[in-house]
Amino acid sequence: MVDFKNQLEFMVAATIHVNDNRIYNDGVYEYEEKGFPFFKNLGWLFYNYELKRNRNFLPDLSKFE
Repeated sequence: MVDFKNQLEFMVAATIHVNDNRIYNDGVYEYEEKGFPFFKNLGWLFYNYELKRNRNFLPDLSKFE
């Protein structure tokens, strides 16, 4: 994620299990109900943390513009 206005950037990698019925390869997964909301909230949590965190150096975001 890159925010040019506030001069911040971060990347997060995570894995969660969204298969309530525990049957694999059946095409029934809870992406909409569990996966996407979880990652949306996780992203906002990191973003708000980065907004408030005291940084000694600002990133060079010119390659993303």
